[in-house]
Amino acid sequence: MPSALWCPSGAARAIYGQAATESVKRVCVEGRFELETGGHLEGLEVAYEEWGHREAERVVLLFPAFSTSSHASSTVSDPTAGWWEGFVGPRKAICTNTYRVICPANVGSPFGSSSPLSACAASGAPLACDFP
Repeated sequence: MPSALWCPSGAARAIYGQAATESVKRVCVEGRFELETGGHLEGLEVAYEEWGHREAERVVLLFPAFSTSSHASSTVSDPTAGWWEGFVGPRKAICTNTYRVICPANVGSPFGSSSPLSACAASGAPLACDFP
């Protein structure tokens, strides 16, 4: 059974179409991660951003379209407007004074989660066409 852990902290990595930023966090799943459609990944990494208080009783899990990143709204460390800037934040439709909001980047997309751009554990080269 794979186990999840926070990825080692360190310098922020650039994500396709975005500059490196500390607002993107990562969680890693060690070991073999079986995919529903067949195939597997040796380790899975999911990039995400979050807003609101970690102690909030309610959490909104916001999934982006495949062609967008996890950057739904601006943060202190990344003031760039997100794709749902008008909806996520204090006193907005998804109020970060009330809710903790988490938005993961889709696996397979070029926005920081495991994808064809990820390095192969054995060779260090991008997985490219070998991505399951």
